[in-house]
Amino acid sequence: MKPIIIPASIEAVATRRDRTLKITIGTNELPPEVAASILSLQKKQTHFEVKVLKQQRPVVTRLSRLLFSKCDPGGLPPLQYLRV
Repeated sequence: MKPIIIPASIEAVATRRDRTLKITIGTNELPPEVAASILSLQKKQTHFEVKVLKQQRPVVTRLSRLLFSKCDPGGLPPLQYLRV
């Protein structure tokens, strides 16, 4: 079986009595074939690899910078820019 690579975020990590870890991950909606292949792995011994991705700046931040650089707030405080 070839590896399944999906973008995900670790939502929770919990310790168990036997000193193992339970890791809960969250993903966006997956294609049906990928979801089916992951569901078929339930309760099976697998290899799980985690790679931290380089964070991009949020779209909202980039959009707000663009909006604020294009408008003339007329001396308003930054929180009131969008009310103009």
